[in-house]
Amino acid sequence: MYIRPVEEADLDSLHCLAKEAPVGLTSLPADRKLLADKIQESMASLYLDDPAAWRRLLLVLVDTANGKIAGISGIEREEDRAHHYRKVSNPASLQLRDTPVSPTKLGSLMLRAAYRGRGLGALLSKSRFLYIADHQQYFGGHLHAELRGWSSPRGDTPFWSEIGRLLYDKELSEMDQLRGRSPVSFASQYLSNHDVPMHFLSPDLEKNLGQVHVDAKNALRMLEQERFVHTDYIDVLDGGPILRAAIQDIYSIRTSTLLSIESRVGTEVPLDKWMISNRAGDAFRACLAPAYRDAGALLVDSEVIELLRVEPGASVRSLAARGAIVGDRHG
Repeated sequence: MYIRPVEEADLDSLHCLAKEAPVGLTSLPADRKLLADKIQESMASLYLDDPAAWRRLLLVLVDTANGKIAGISGIEREEDRAHHYRKVSNPASLQLRDTPVSPTKLGSLMLRAAYRGRGLGALLSKSRFLYIADHQQYFGGHLHAELRGWSSPRGDTPFWSEIGRLLYDKELSEMDQLRGRSPVSFASQYLSNHDVPMHFLSPDLEKNLGQVHVDAKNALRMLEQERFVHTDYIDVLDGGPILRAAIQDIYSIRTSTLLSIESRVGTEVPLDKWMISNRAGDAFRACLAPAYRDAGALLVDSEVIELLRVEPGASVRSLAARGAIVGDRHG
């Protein structure tokens, strides 16, 4: 299993993956044309010299046993006008805002169910941070992430039931799809530019504003482990939380290490799991592999060196995977 940037040939696989995505994963729409556009933007962004022109990076997890795409993760430039509610206390209300929480955001994180529980969700998520660590010029000073909002024991989305249905004439899934296809036109056509007084909300909903859906709890724990913090902002459709972190504070970036990769042929040493990236831009690769750190060297099987497409002695970015929390999907 390894991580690489998305390619044109991945369109069919991504379309199948997107059709499996839950409501709330707006950055992975089940629309072939939109997915093709996102693939092209990601591929073009790998070769840019001008950071201002950078748009997005999509990384896919490839199963080496069958060549299939097992998961995806992404980073994208935030829109100049990004709408969300801000919780304010005077007066107690939700106020619609259109300023970005940060220049770039995490998204498109999804791992197929058959591959969960093996550390691959963490690899999908953290491989983005390994990439960012070596290409910080594209990402500004902060990142944010949007997570799916709280649902009641009945399985509905109370924020939508109490607020969304009063403002919009469509179902939540339809609105979510419209936002995924065109965030700018979605905002201009559908968003109601009105504050929402807190007394409109039931006590149960008010208490759970900014809380996550049960399926997003692993992703939330992973982000908190990475030193992302909760903000006063929530999603306009499901009331889900928006978290933010300074890039210099992100744990996986701060604790990753540059080491020389070497073959451990003939060396009997205790092995631990490491996340390893080849530090390349357009040829980026990352994997989760048994390895042993010996001073400034990382000893691995020769197959790992081949998988990363580097030569022995090359500089790689490495992160010990022990205790990693697996987050399977968000925004």
